[in-house]
Amino acid sequence: MNENKTMVVGIGSSAGGLEALEIILSRITSSNKITYVITQHLDPKKNTKLIEILSRTTTIPLHMIKNNEEIKSDTIYICP
Repeated sequence: MNENKTMVVGIGSSAGGLEALEIILSRITSSNKITYVITQHLDPKKNTKLIEILSRTTTIPLHMIKNNEEIKSDTIYICP
């Protein structure tokens, strides 16, 4: 892989997949030039505490992704 490129890994889960996400994130290490994007099947009208919950399982920064946002490696983005 080119040293200047960042790989993007997409992770999807159903509403019942929280435990699986916690396991996956607890095993991910930083400094690997990978960006993670997580989408979970949730009610879009309700506020999610997904970042708060998942931040307990990893030291990698978690952010709610926004339109046209430039992604950074070693970051986990949550789709709203």
